[in-house]
Amino acid sequence: MKKYFLIACLIFLGLSFQSQAQIMRSSSVSKSKTKKNTTNAVWYFKGGLGGVGFNESYEDKDEKYELSNRLGYKIDLGLKKSFYSQNIFSVYWGMDFSLGSRGFKNGNYHYIKGFTHSIQWSPLIGADIKLSDDISLDLHIGPYLLLDYYGSYEARNYYNDNYKESGLFESFSDDLGDIGGNFGIGVWYNNIYIGLDFQKGVWENPIYGLYLTNNWMFKIGFTL
Repeated sequence: MKKYFLIACLIFLGLSFQSQAQIMRSSSVSKSKTKKNTTNAVWYFKGGLGGVGFNESYEDKDEKYELSNRLGYKIDLGLKKSFYSQNIFSVYWGMDFSLGSRGFKNGNYHYIKGFTHSIQWSPLIGADIKLSDDISLDLHIGPYLLLDYYGSYEARNYYNDNYKESGLFESFSDDLGDIGGNFGIGVWYNNIYIGLDFQKGVWENPIYGLYLTNNWMFKIGFTL
């Protein structure tokens, strides 16, 4: 499964770079008088911290463990390009290339916790709504493809025997990845961004079913 995700990521990245090259070529063409292709692509950087986790509970045989989020991070390098605009709003498409994290912990008598680091690719569609000359509201949504590359896992059983594991994924999460949706709302003040993003996984891993992404992230950013 991990190999299939890697292949998919490479394909998506290739298509993305191809589309970026087309954007760069089109930027040399004079602006059209129509409402389409009204702006060139804008690159941006965003980073933030928030609660990262998996689905809220995990059942193992006759026991049910309640899981909670951990503090995590996400860093985005992205672009967006307006393809339709009106007086006070514009619609854009874009994409993010990201490094992020997921994790969970359980504080019951059977203690477990885990944390992963991932690469992500996310195509987006969104709208910028102009609130004033300097301020605009940004709403965006889109799917994501996620592949974890490094993680750690720790468990303590009823007898306080500890088990720890960490490293590149070759054992406890050998097939760990996720597909889901991104949702975000933020405000641009000129070239400065402040916002809140959410991630929700929809693909339940056939081997490790509990690893369904459930993240929220407070972000700040700026255009490049």
